[in-house]
Amino acid sequence: MNSSVYMKIKIGKEGDQPFAIKASGVSRLHAVVDIDEDRGTWTLTDLDSANGTYIREATGDFRRVSQMEIHPMTFICLGGDNSKGCSFYARQLLAPGDFHDELRFIMSKEDEFDIQQRKVERYVTVLRLIQTIVPMAVFSLSMLLWKENGMGSYMVRAVGAALPSIILQLVFNPQKRLSDLRTQADKFRHCPNPECSHKLRSQDIRNRECPYCNKI
Repeated sequence: MNSSVYMKIKIGKEGDQPFAIKASGVSRLHAVVDIDEDRGTWTLTDLDSANGTYIREATGDFRRVSQMEIHPMTFICLGGDNSKGCSFYARQLLAPGDFHDELRFIMSKEDEFDIQQRKVERYVTVLRLIQTIVPMAVFSLSMLLWKENGMGSYMVRAVGAALPSIILQLVFNPQKRLSDLRTQADKFRHCPNPECSHKLRSQDIRNRECPYCNKI
């Protein structure tokens, strides 16, 4: 009869996780992860910690949880997503100090954001072209269809010509799209070393190095 391979890893300042946690926002025994390798299940449970247990969702936002099933690449945050907490990928509970999979995941997210940013930048180029052509076309068309002259009529034509460009800018707002994209990318730029967890720059990720802990 095959025996079940089961592990219970308590996480906290006095937990038995394979890395030290000293962050002030983390409880002595903060959470526990039950790993059943036969079933392939990982279950994260908060141990009524003072500052909560969070997981990072696909959007990059953090959500507080009491108990949920996770996977090795789930990004866990104890005590909140700030300098007083501790963040790490669940995989570190079984593969401490080996950041290969985490780095591969982070770099894949960088590739995704690069593709999205290039799409937005191409869109900005097209929008600028439209904003150059449309006002001229509208103004010229108004000159053909509306024969009235005078300062007032020219002002009306100018405002009418500029209006489509203003509407396009307000509706699509590429600058905001780029800003939102960078904000989302920053949510994934954490050093995978649980004893560090500093935010990384895109350049650090591409160079596979952390300027804070020098361990990746």
